[in-house]
Amino acid sequence: MTRTPDGLSDRIEPRQDRMEKGTKRWPVVTMPLRATLLVFLGVLAPLAAAELPKYAMRDLGELGGHYSQGNAINDAGLVAGEARTTPGGPYHAIVAGAGQPILDLGTLGGNYSVAHDVNNAGQVAGTARMPSGVDYAFVIEPGEAMINLGGLGGGGSIGYAINDAGQVTGEALTAGGRPHAFVASTGQLMVDLGTLGGSDSTGRAINDSGDVAGTSLTADGYNHAFVAAAGQPMIDLGTLLGGTSSEAHDINASGQVTGIASSRAFVASANQPMISVGVLPGGTYSWGSAINDAGQVTGHADVAGGHVHAFLAEVGQSMIDFGTLGGAESAGYAINDAGQVTGEANTADGRPHAFVASAGQPMIDLGLLPGGTFSSGFAINNAGQVTGWAGTPDGYHAFLATPIPLLFSLLAEDVVGVVPDRHLIRDVTLASAYYDAQDLQGTCSELAHFESRVLRLPKKTPQAQKDDLISQSTLIMDAIGCP
Repeated sequence: MTRTPDGLSDRIEPRQDRMEKGTKRWPVVTMPLRATLLVFLGVLAPLAAAELPKYAMRDLGELGGHYSQGNAINDAGLVAGEARTTPGGPYHAIVAGAGQPILDLGTLGGNYSVAHDVNNAGQVAGTARMPSGVDYAFVIEPGEAMINLGGLGGGGSIGYAINDAGQVTGEALTAGGRPHAFVASTGQLMVDLGTLGGSDSTGRAINDSGDVAGTSLTADGYNHAFVAAAGQPMIDLGTLLGGTSSEAHDINASGQVTGIASSRAFVASANQPMISVGVLPGGTYSWGSAINDAGQVTGHADVAGGHVHAFLAEVGQSMIDFGTLGGAESAGYAINDAGQVTGEANTADGRPHAFVASAGQPMIDLGLLPGGTFSSGFAINNAGQVTGWAGTPDGYHAFLATPIPLLFSLLAEDVVGVVPDRHLIRDVTLASAYYDAQDLQGTCSELAHFESRVLRLPKKTPQAQKDDLISQSTLIMDAIGCP
């Protein structure tokens, strides 16, 4: 789903505009064996003095322009975003992932493109330039050429979001030169969703039923949030507290929409009047960035003193303040169906770090890329993987942050798929169990054994596969601080 962060990032330093879905994994060990190992390790191995890191951040690289960012991530961990092709040069849409080097998706013949969203089929939606210099919404299938989705009779279109059925929404210029929200897909004519009586509208998010959430001008010139579907009249979601305007930012599977109205984050739908999700203690303002399928909303809200904090909210319940990482501010940009939120939060030195937070759990600092000083999470999938951007000595780079337990499962899957050696599986199993027991020395020792065995695999094993197994192990070792 598309995410449009606002607030904190712009307070910290200038940023590029940016927009915004787990997969069952082969278990590292069976539950009875894992339980036995944890009891064993609990007796023989003392717990580490400090809790081991929960995530590992991977640099997804760039295209030669010292800049990239991840805008969206699907449940398989495929990231879509943008990167400069030369220093200070044009942006190109990209995809990348843990096992996939960064890939330039090209353009529609011009010098610019950006990927705003990716669905669970791997279809990417965004905007790309024609040789004429006009930008059009596009879809690109895995391994296929970029497809121009066309327009509404005017000079261009922008694709902001794509659902799992391959339907895209955004805005396109009409023959009269005004932007209108649309729904489009490959092989189908773009459908104009119209307006609420005014001249302009834009579609910001779309669910798998084809319901679009966005914002439209009304006949009296105010912005109102709406829900619409192809062939159906646009529904005005109204406003709050006697206000005159509202805007929509996201929609969930059941058609619930969040956004902002009269300085309040809200939840509304075609069948549910707009309801404020409240504010934080001492505050007067909240902004809804994203909503999950359980109806939980995240965003940012002000607190006493004028700073903003990331929050979790549900209709009829008190808003939860996620706090910060020791600094003054934080903001939530995206939420998955488990209620995990990502965004950015200031540390004690005032720098923003990407985080993951959920109700009842301390905010997790996702850290930095080597040599960097900041990071920000823009999207999170249902496996808890996060993408965004982070500073490096080379510039801004897209990243993929993955929960370390998931990395152990992925490593075990690859061992089984590449070379099902029982000794390698044992090493990964024990390393995972030591990690669960918070035993740094044991985890590092077993991963070192694993890498040593990989290097001794038969020559018939392709070197690229050996390198990939060692790369995955090294990512975990570096993340948890193995010597």
